[in-house]
Amino acid sequence: VHEILTRGELLLVFPEGLPAIGKPFSQRYQLHPFREGHAEMAIRHSVPIVPVAVVGAEEQIVTLGRLPIRAFGLPYLPVPLTPVPLPVRYHLWYGAPLHVEREHPPEAADDAAVVQAVAARVQAEVARLLERGLAERRGVFR
Repeated sequence: VHEILTRGELLLVFPEGLPAIGKPFSQRYQLHPFREGHAEMAIRHSVPIVPVAVVGAEEQIVTLGRLPIRAFGLPYLPVPLTPVPLPVRYHLWYGAPLHVEREHPPEAADDAAVVQAVAARVQAEVARLLERGLAERRGVFR
């Protein structure tokens, strides 16, 4: 991450982390608490954060349960409802860049309260984008 940001490249991060993958279908589009590494890295490298919401992905693979088998670095093996992913459409919703680099100097990345506040702000913006995306989509498969 440090090297990519130092080179000025873009980086896509899913701050919910691994817990979001195992959400039951009944919790789709309910965000888990964001991990804070994305906020810390943005502050440390003086780069903006562009919030993005993905609508469609949480209906693509419905899991019935999980097997306590560690495979491919995952803590369990999901048991899907169907043998192949469903043909859903992904809709990406982009928010305005959050210019944390204008608000906090790089050394603020060592301040847990600042990092937590930035992560909470990003999560709130992603939640807003998800609400809008879900309200405006015409159906799961369109």
